[in-house]
Amino acid sequence: ARHPGAEPQLLTASCDETVCSWDVKDEGESKGAISLKDVYGEHNMGAVSVVCSSTEPIAVSSGMDCRLRILDLAAGKLKATIDAGPVECWTLALAPNGETVASGTHTGSINIWSIETEKLVNTIEVPNGTFVLSVAYSPDGTRLAAGSKDGTVRIFDLNSNKVIATLTTHTMPVRSLTFS
Repeated sequence: ARHPGAEPQLLTASCDETVCSWDVKDEGESKGAISLKDVYGEHNMGAVSVVCSSTEPIAVSSGMDCRLRILDLAAGKLKATIDAGPVECWTLALAPNGETVASGTHTGSINIWSIETEKLVNTIEVPNGTFVLSVAYSPDGTRLAAGSKDGTVRIFDLNSNKVIATLTTHTMPVRSLTFS
């Protein structure tokens, strides 16, 4: 995702404890050129996930150190750190409106954090408490999909926090999912 007016960037999260932003040229003579823009080295024990806002120049990363980091992509610096608590942040998804970020947890819940206040605003308990490896907001922001270690995908209604669909076709962990 890219907010309006922003230059295209590629964001990478690595076990080397960094998140990198890369400038991607999509016009002119240097089309296709990629160059390192910024390195955010704040994660201890490795960065796990990074997501970019489509509404403002920020990204959010999660790390093995159980912290979420809000990155200011325009300034190239750390904007805020959220201590999510032990094993409480793994995979991430930003809401389409850019106001919240969802994090899947090892303990089988999904925590939803306010970007503005940097506070936990909602917790959704996943049935059976299974490790949530992947999360994704629906395009309208009313539903959240969660892929689990047991191969189950659950779709939650965000107004009620209730499961509205359970998909059990996979027999192995669901590491990635997205709405189109």
